[in-house]
Amino acid sequence: MSKISNIKFVDASYFLDYEDKLPEKLSVYEAYGYAEESNESVTVSFIEPLSDKQTKIIKGLIIPRSALLSYKNKTKILNSGITKGVMVSVTWSDVVYVANTQRNTHSSMYTEGVLEEIAEDFLILMDPETIRFSPLPIVNHPKVKPARYMIPLSIIQKIEPQKQNEKK
Repeated sequence: MSKISNIKFVDASYFLDYEDKLPEKLSVYEAYGYAEESNESVTVSFIEPLSDKQTKIIKGLIIPRSALLSYKNKTKILNSGITKGVMVSVTWSDVVYVANTQRNTHSSMYTEGVLEEIAEDFLILMDPETIRFSPLPIVNHPKVKPARYMIPLSIIQKIEPQKQNEKK
């Protein structure tokens, strides 16, 4: 880990106000740092470790491989039964900022909401409820309820329609 890398990636976004202008395309983010790959993630440390034996990330990002720009256009095909206006549940991988931790895996998220938009490389859910279920403990994300959530298709692990009476 002696060379600084430039990593480009996409990430989910949420909007707190129904009046917010929604983007027409995904934003591309950049991280600069010392990159280390694992099976499912790329960890970008902003401060070089003191030695090869140091496993603690002083400050950095853990980015799911599927969020890397090279994966961005490899979208998943939505189930044929999923259309706008349908209540869906989405399981997805999230980029996570870390500091002073031994953690080396991205977050796993679960969102329920009404499918408002299906774009070429993302979808938008209205009135979403999102939890981070891994790593534990389970927590709401964000802590306040957003009006909409925009999730890149490349980071979606699973999407399913929900029966109306399953909504809380």
